[in-house]
Amino acid sequence: MIKLKTYKLQRDNKSRIIQQIEWLKTYLEDDFDCDFMKAIFPLKKPDLIKIWVELVIRAGFPELDWILIYY
Repeated sequence: MIKLKTYKLQRDNKSRIIQQIEWLKTYLEDDFDCDFMKAIFPLKKPDLIKIWVELVIRAGFPELDWILIYY
């Protein structure tokens, strides 16, 4: 199992984490809409990071250039 470097996400701002969540949802071909975005936007960083981690695990640790720095 690959260990995720979530400490790097701690340095990112919330908007960047939300953008990555959106990219991951697109990669997974998950349906998401404005309601999803409105629901996650007020969350604190630790909660956003948990969502991010769940999506990365669900995606099977994808070999995407923008995400490899977190492995």
